[in-house]
Amino acid sequence: MMSTNASASSQKLVKMVTWRAILLVGLCCLLIMIKKSEACHATFPEEDITDIPTTTVITSCSSAIPLFNANLPSPGDHGVQAPAGTAAIGQTITVYCNQGTTPLIVGSIVRVLFDNGITAVQNLDNYSTPSGTFFEQFTMTCTSSGLWDVSIFETLAPPLPNTPIGPRNGIVSSLGAIQCT
Repeated sequence: MMSTNASASSQKLVKMVTWRAILLVGLCCLLIMIKKSEACHATFPEEDITDIPTTTVITSCSSAIPLFNANLPSPGDHGVQAPAGTAAIGQTITVYCNQGTTPLIVGSIVRVLFDNGITAVQNLDNYSTPSGTFFEQFTMTCTSSGLWDVSIFETLAPPLPNTPIGPRNGIVSSLGAIQCT
């Protein structure tokens, strides 16, 4: 009886070793196939790999002065007072279009040609100086794109009465697009 049990045990052992050997050989073959196969992962020729593009972070707007008309009627008649340097993103500057020394001029007028093609006028004449001259005041804000957002209070254009229409703002990036006349 012992020999029958020993014989059965040795047969189980042989079967177990055989299955382990088959399993091991099968796994080895599978690993070899995976390693040689390119269907399991994408491959790219080295020349197709490009560098990741970098982006430039804008930290300021350039001077607003070039946005103002360079052809003022005559020296001393009108002027623009605005900071000449760069401005940080989010910074707002105040701009003054001043009436000059010519007595026939009632006050300044601001005309703005926005990048969207709309032209708007501010003609409030309600900011005066101690000397009795008038000026228009408006603001410009440096946007995250590095361009200036101009905010005015739109009125009807002369010769119509300076009737308020309401606030208007937009991006201005063209040279001479803001006219103080």
